[in-house]
Amino acid sequence: MLNSLFKIKSKSKNGINVISSYPREYSYLKPVIDSLQKENIPISFYVKKSIIESNLVKLSKLDKLYELDSFDLHFYVRKVFYKIVRRTCWILFKPFISIPKINYIITNLMSLNFDNPFEYKTIVTITKHQFPWLLCSRNNYIITFPGSWDHYFKYYIGYYSDVYVGWSKKMCLHWKDRQGSNLFKIGFPYIFDYASDFKLRKSLEKDIIQVNQKEKTFKVLYPLSTCLEFGESIYRSELHLVKIIQKALLEFNDDFIVKAKPNSSKAEIDELLTMFKLPSIKEPLKHINNFSKEYNLERRSLLENIDSVINFGTTFAIDSAIALLPVMQLDLRNYINKEIFNLSTLQNKFQPLEDYLLEKEDLIYSVYNDNDIYNAIKEYIKDLNTGSSNSKPYKYSKYLRESLTDSDYLTSNIRNKRQSEIVDFIKKHANS
Repeated sequence: MLNSLFKIKSKSKNGINVISSYPREYSYLKPVIDSLQKENIPISFYVKKSIIESNLVKLSKLDKLYELDSFDLHFYVRKVFYKIVRRTCWILFKPFISIPKINYIITNLMSLNFDNPFEYKTIVTITKHQFPWLLCSRNNYIITFPGSWDHYFKYYIGYYSDVYVGWSKKMCLHWKDRQGSNLFKIGFPYIFDYASDFKLRKSLEKDIIQVNQKEKTFKVLYPLSTCLEFGESIYRSELHLVKIIQKALLEFNDDFIVKAKPNSSKAEIDELLTMFKLPSIKEPLKHINNFSKEYNLERRSLLENIDSVINFGTTFAIDSAIALLPVMQLDLRNYINKEIFNLSTLQNKFQPLEDYLLEKEDLIYSVYNDNDIYNAIKEYIKDLNTGSSNSKPYKYSKYLRESLTDSDYLTSNIRNKRQSEIVDFIKKHANS
């Protein structure tokens, strides 16, 4: 077998391997990794150079660190073989069978020739990485975490996972249908940890609404879903939409704030400042810890100082919902204005928007032309003024929380309980 030429023998079963390619996604695994280290579970880290340089990996005396980049050359034949198998399976089977079954076939064909190349049998990994060809092998047990809520559709993982750790039952069902796994567990969405435990807003929600009613003004935030990295045309389309929203809100004398996409360039920020009011939040560089205390405090402060969010298609709507903010979700799937046609196309083509953000048509605001946006804004402000939990923005916010976290109020108690359960599960397999 080809395996005999390229195998690194697994020396022990008592431990786990951590596989990750990007600092941001690795950050989402850190709370679980930290807990495992406290339990004295040996960990072999197989990560890319960018993660090593970020200083996110903290080694205990029992741990080892490997740079994944070197595996491209060391396992070159295995990588080429995987590409051939994967392409052949897609050509032969894609018209007839589901993607999870294709992943299963690829994994099993690879396992005929290749053994687990890592130190231990149990592998903890996170979506959005570049090494599926190392995970398709025999003698391993793969536990996959989501890098984001939309990765079940956004990235084809190319291997069949033994366990998927979703944030909710709904996420697990989507993963089952789109990627496949033998077992499903409910974990904690660490990406939104900074927005949990919003006790102040929960306890004083009515008072906040009453104050704003008296002042007849709301602090409304629009988080941009695009930047120039997405393409000039679609970015300009969204700016056109935001200008219409801004104009519509002038009638109500509301404080309108626009949040730039985190990966926007300085030139884009400078341009946005000439058109809109922006929050003073310093986005972290891509190679550093996205969950630094300073950054989290800034993000939480932003959520604490706004009253509501208007959303087109960004994850920040979920952050806002977890912080118990009412959310206005725009539905532009049938929009006829050519200036915003690109946005309509995006909402129609990106399945996660359909599955989550746009699923509840009775809770979102459907618009078909520019005039509809003005009418929708009026309806939205009227809904906010009621201060009722039965109004569309509040009900939609509740729907998002429950769909993506299986909880109406995300707390540190939920975090601790779920984390403990997942860590115990990993420990059990690390010692098997």
